[in-house]
Amino acid sequence: MQEDVGWDRSIVEVERNLNLAINKTTGRAPYEVLYGYLPRFQTDPVMARIVPTEQWTPAEDIQIEVRRRIEEEQQKQKSLADKKRYLGVRYEVGDVVFMRRQPVGGSGESTKLQPKFCGPLTITQILPSDTYRVASINEEDRRRFATTAHVSQLKGYQNHNEEDSIDEQQEDDGTKNEEVIAESTVRRVRKKPE
Repeated sequence: MQEDVGWDRSIVEVERNLNLAINKTTGRAPYEVLYGYLPRFQTDPVMARIVPTEQWTPAEDIQIEVRRRIEEEQQKQKSLADKKRYLGVRYEVGDVVFMRRQPVGGSGESTKLQPKFCGPLTITQILPSDTYRVASINEEDRRRFATTAHVSQLKGYQNHNEEDSIDEQQEDDGTKNEEVIAESTVRRVRKKPE
């Protein structure tokens, strides 16, 4: 049989310690934000040394400062999150893409060696929710392959000959033409923070 630990006798002490712990965002303890000061408890020698002397500040002033600090921290977190945020890849009708294919098992052949993409395909229709209608480029086939695919399954086609001609054009002009480079690659748009 287990001994009675007596955890219920420590609830008041745990609650007091939580209320006196300094919050990283606000820089204040919850007790101080509510009442305007931090009390000194004689029963706990550690807290008596850590907690400063009783100095009262109007709780309203502390709460205004806490709200300001919370807003500043939220803006910092938002700017960090916005650095990694993308609107996504956008394709237009007529763009050439490759579509990710699922490996086919059961033939005894290793799935690692199977092609990861099928295509080339062309975008024939833009559907809602980042979904596209794609079809095979060869229109001569009687049975033309057509399906729908989410943008996460598609990979843009880059013609390396076009990139080489762009590089040669830049060397001749002596300037960088960023618009031409952007048109030749997949349209990945970084959203600017608001």
